[in-house]
Amino acid sequence: MDQCEQDHVADDSDILMKIYQQYDEFIQSVIRFSARNAEDREDIYQEVFIALSVKSDLDGIRDIKGYLFRLVVNKANEFLRRKISQELRFKEYVKKQIDKTENQSEQELFSVEQMDKAVEMIREYLSEKESEAVLLRFKHHYGNEQAAQKMNVKKETLIRYVSVGLKKLRQIAKGSASADKERRGTL
Repeated sequence: MDQCEQDHVADDSDILMKIYQQYDEFIQSVIRFSARNAEDREDIYQEVFIALSVKSDLDGIRDIKGYLFRLVVNKANEFLRRKISQELRFKEYVKKQIDKTENQSEQELFSVEQMDKAVEMIREYLSEKESEAVLLRFKHHYGNEQAAQKMNVKKETLIRYVSVGLKKLRQIAKGSASADKERRGTL
């Protein structure tokens, strides 16, 4: 990189820092309006930061507040559409797995590939602690006390993680089954 390019990168970094110093609260408030979940808000905030950091010619933006508003709303909408799409795909996957396993024996229930997919889905849709607790209990067959020791938490905390995780998985599966019944017109 020559000196001119280095100066331009430094200028863009300075402008980016000034934007965040001056408009961070505005960005956060637009994100809070767009997303209720704290994890979603953090993800959207990161996407806005990345979009701003890769944008060249930040000093050429005339109405920075308007630009930021549109950027945040667009990133929030993209994020939420992507999340809904992932949830729908997961629900369809769960439904297919339920349909496939209704007539299988317990030994045939999960192939290694199916188990890997289920583990991936659990990790994607549950919090880190919930997924770890569910996997320790049901994939690795740990008892509550063993799993709690492995996670360095109290037994009651582990039970709460497992309970909340299973509740979320049931809601996802229930939503998938309800959507299927709706499509068939049986609701």
